[in-house]
Amino acid sequence: MLAETPAGGILTASELTGYEASIDAARSEITGSLSGALPSLTAALTGYTSAKGTLALAKAGATADQIAAQQAAVDAAQAAVSSAQVAFNETALIAPIAGTITAQNANPGETVTPGDPRVAIIADGKYEATANVSDTDIAKIAIGESVEATFDSYPGAVFPAKVTTVDPAATVTGGVSSYGVTVTFDANDPRISAGMTANLRIITGQKDSVLLVPTSAIITDGTGAFVYVRANGSYVKTPVTAGVSSANGMTEIVSGLTQGQTILTYGATAAS
Repeated sequence: MLAETPAGGILTASELTGYEASIDAARSEITGSLSGALPSLTAALTGYTSAKGTLALAKAGATADQIAAQQAAVDAAQAAVSSAQVAFNETALIAPIAGTITAQNANPGETVTPGDPRVAIIADGKYEATANVSDTDIAKIAIGESVEATFDSYPGAVFPAKVTTVDPAATVTGGVSSYGVTVTFDANDPRISAGMTANLRIITGQKDSVLLVPTSAIITDGTGAFVYVRANGSYVKTPVTAGVSSANGMTEIVSGLTQGQTILTYGATAAS
C-alpha cells in the first residue's frame, strides 16, 4: 500500500505507525490468499497428472498379459455361474418329456437305488406298440410301412399305425432269434390305454385285383411251386408262380392259373 509523504518529507511518529499498520495488513492479506490457493493448485496438478497417465495408457492399449489376465477372470466367473446353475438344476426333478405322471413313489431326502423306478409317466405323444419279428420275416419289414392294429377288447375295430423303428440287432430267446419292431399309432384313440396288448398286422406289400389261392394249396419241390388243378375229372399238377402272401392265409398267383379254375387244397376250392 503506497502513501504520500507530507510536504517537506518528514513523517510524524503517529503517521509512521499508521503506515506500518497498513503494510502489515496488506502482507497478511497476500499470505492468506496464497494459503488457500496452494491446496487447490496442488489438487489440480495431481488430477492433471493422473488424467495424463490415463490418456497415455489408453493410447498405448492393453498388453497381451493384461488381456489374458482379464480373460482368465471372465472364464473363472463363467465357470462359477455354470457351477451355480448345475447346483440349482439339481434341486428339481424334471422329466425329459411332457406327459402325465401315473406313479410317484419318490420322497424328498430318500436315497434311490439305480435302476429302481420311482416315477412313471405317460408321454403326451402318440402311443407305441412293440413286437418281435422272426429273422425269416424281418427282411420284409421297412420303416414307414402301414400297420393295422387290433385289440381283443374291441373286436372288429382297426387302429392304423406305422413302423417307426426296427432293431438293428437280434434278440436271442431260447435259442430263437427275433428283431424288435416298434410301431406308432396314427392318432391317440381314447379307447387305447397304456399297457394293453395289441395284435399287429404289418402290411409289407399291397396289390389290387390279383388272383388269390389258399397258401396251403401251393406245394413246393425241387422244381418250383405248383398246385393241383381239376381237369376232366382228375387233378393235374400245374406249375405256378407265386407272389405276395397275406396274413389271412392267401397267396397271389402271378402266372399258371386263371380265374374260375378249381384247385386241390384241404377241400376242393375254386381259384378266384
